[in-house]
Amino acid sequence: MSTNGPDNQDFEARLREAKSEFEKMEIQAGNKGPEEPSEGAIRSGHAGAEFLANVFAGAIVGYLIDSFAGTRPWGMIGMMVLGFVSGVIRANAAMRENNKKNAGKP
Repeated sequence: MSTNGPDNQDFEARLREAKSEFEKMEIQAGNKGPEEPSEGAIRSGHAGAEFLANVFAGAIVGYLIDSFAGTRPWGMIGMMVLGFVSGVIRANAAMRENNKKNAGKP
């Protein structure tokens, strides 16, 4: 098969036509690329990450307490519960602050 045959030229012509139509449609739609995440979405992500960090930190501290005191698994369980409670409180405070900042916005 030849790469410069009539089939290849026909394909290239159709490809150019499809690309130009696609560009026209993008211009009409005003598509400027992917949207940036909103400030609220970013703050929510931070609150979730902070929650997980508290739980993991509690688990690590509990593991260390268990290793030194020999109280397996009670230190880890207790510190994970405290990390969970701390995470809920911190995430709730972060979301409350987010709501205050976005109170006047539609």
